[in-house]
Amino acid sequence: MSSITDTIAAIATPLGSGALAVVKMSGTDCLQVACALLQIPLHALQPRYASLRPLYDHNGTILDEVIVLYFQAPHSYTGEDVIEFQCHGGSFIANMILDSVLQFACVRLARPGEFSLRAVIAGKMDMTQAEAIAKLISVKDATSQHLLVRQLRGSLSEFVARERHVLLEFLATSEVSIDYAEEDLPHNLLQSISKRIHERIAQFERLLDVSRSYERFSNGFHIALLGKPNTGKSSLLNALLLRERAIVSDIAGTTRDTIEESCMIAQHQLRIIDTAGVRESTDSVEQQGIIRSLASCEQSDIVLAVFDASSPLTQEDEAIINRLPTFAHVLVVLNQVDKGIAIDTSRFLQWECVEVSAKNGQIAPLLHALRQKLESKPAEDIILSSKRQIQAFVSVIDCLRQSLQPLSSGELELFSFWIKEALNALNAITSPHHTEELLDMIFGQFCLGK
Repeated sequence: MSSITDTIAAIATPLGSGALAVVKMSGTDCLQVACALLQIPLHALQPRYASLRPLYDHNGTILDEVIVLYFQAPHSYTGEDVIEFQCHGGSFIANMILDSVLQFACVRLARPGEFSLRAVIAGKMDMTQAEAIAKLISVKDATSQHLLVRQLRGSLSEFVARERHVLLEFLATSEVSIDYAEEDLPHNLLQSISKRIHERIAQFERLLDVSRSYERFSNGFHIALLGKPNTGKSSLLNALLLRERAIVSDIAGTTRDTIEESCMIAQHQLRIIDTAGVRESTDSVEQQGIIRSLASCEQSDIVLAVFDASSPLTQEDEAIINRLPTFAHVLVVLNQVDKGIAIDTSRFLQWECVEVSAKNGQIAPLLHALRQKLESKPAEDIILSSKRQIQAFVSVIDCLRQSLQPLSSGELELFSFWIKEALNALNAITSPHHTEELLDMIFGQFCLGK
């Protein structure tokens, strides 16, 4: 049976072609294993110094020339002895080295997230910092990345510590008031605590709202192009991607299904969806495409409503305009302005409107507007980066709400009970009770080698 004290190994870089790959070991036996594969004495590896050495398999055949790094306990990521082999990139060489390492009976393959788990157990980081690492690997938004780096450096931990201190103040005041119930207490003491609890609840609810919105943004913004046929949606998609991705044609209804592509704007990952032109149609295939188009718009963060600026509004345009209030964020794009403007722009006064010529690649006003929308999210210092953290704060809020009624009626024993429950939920954010099931659930979501 595997143990947290075993020496573990894993490939710490993505498999595939590349300049370098890293095979990592952690545990009491990793120095002995490394020196055996390098065919050198134990004292030859100096901690925290890189050296270039040949690495051999068990038959004495050289596998590769590798850069070796030795981090001596406790000055390492896991708090244990750690060895890193930096070999030439490619999955074949890295796997050959890992296979050679795992042939030693004292080494086993690391489970997902096990290196980070050991770092938490060793006190090198708390749970919020470990979860920030897991999230950073897959984040696709610059703002979220900045906040996760702050969390990695302890911003959420510090916030939790401050709020814990406030709750302890409430608890201490309550306990003192119980012990000295016959003494004269300040007449507004309980009202002051109630006010501060309401402030805590409002602050935590805002943190939850912002964190849930960042959860979407960290995976990339979804932007849908909506309009009737032949307004230039496909040309706009091609202009945003800087390549010919969608077929551009004068024939109405060329795009009959959604087309999805990714691009970067101002360090933000965008998932752009070019939808089928919305109009009345008897074609069953086109009807299905239109249904998908509207569903994509409802699920998108921003809808780009595209209209032909060179032509007056039609009934199909009006039908689309009537749908726009149902979408969360809308940016009206008046396309083909190079042909002149004949459209009634007064119909779009309630939305931000930009003029472009997608076919000629003149979309600078749209890019500027998108950057502003992408960077208009609330400027927060912290976010909750995992469902576990969010659920813990939901519990904190619930306990604080439960505490208000007994506080108002002077039932301080019951008030203290709910404050203690809130403290337990708050403590779980940075230092959850280490059950094996909980640790498997949390760190099982990490990638191998982390």
